[in-house]
This record gives sequence, structure tokens and C-alpha cells, in this order.
Amino acid sequence: RRPQDTRDTARYPPLMRSPAPGRKPRPRALRHLAREELGLTIQDGSHSPVDDARAALYIYHKHRREWERDLASGALARTAAQKRGLRKAVRDTLRDGAINAGAARRARLGRCKGQVKAAAALAAKARCGGAADAYTRDARDDPAADL
Repeated sequence: RRPQDTRDTARYPPLMRSPAPGRKPRPRALRHLAREELGLTIQDGSHSPVDDARAALYIYHKHRREWERDLASGALARTAAQKRGLRKAVRDTLRDGAINAGAARRARLGRCKGQVKAAAALAAKARCGGAADAYTRDARDDPAADL
């Protein structure tokens, strides 16, 4: 089995959920896809991997023409250079003081910029004795606390 021969319904953008503004599309559950695309009810009560495989295959067959056309045109594939560029951007952001790769990715995408600043402020507050340690937070310090 070769990776280029794999077709995953969770990774095909037309089958993904519509993203919120500024976010990436997110995959939909196979049971929801089967209900919406095929009118089938799967994974209701008992779970059968055979039913899951059949539903995925039927969904693929329904979208095969445009799926293969997108793959052939390169619309769905990232090039090695693009992947290298993404990795370099994460490394650069980590060097600039992001806490971890996730924070670097969010900062690079322009999301949650305040969290990197909030973490730096918490660390400074901890050094000054404002909090017991860098991991102690309250709702005023954490921009995601109201989620």
C-alpha cells in the first residue's frame, strides 16, 4: 500500500466542515457524512468496521471524479518546499520566544497572539513574586479562560 493511493474522507476538503472565519476546515465524523451524503445510518448502537468501510467507499465513489481531478491537478498536495517552509516558520517562531510548537503554529497563523504575550507576562509576574509560579493563572491573566 502506497500513501499516494490512500483516499481519506477526513482529509478531503469538500467533505470537511465549513471553518469559522480565520480557521482551517475540520473533518466531519464518518457517521455524519454517511447520513448526509448517502442517507445511511451507521454506528448507531453497535459499531461495525465493515459498515464503516463500505460507507467510506460509497462516499469515495460518489466524489471520485472531482477527487481524482483535484489530486491530478495538484490542488490537494503540498510540495516538499511548502512543508520545509512551514517547518522553518515554526522553528523561527520558537526562537522568537513561543512556548511550544503549538503556540508557534498559532502565532504564525495569526491566531491566539495574545496567548504568547500572556505567557510571557505570567513568567515576568512569577519572577516578580506576583504569582506562586509561572503555571499559576487566574481569569484576568488567561485570555482563553472564558472559553
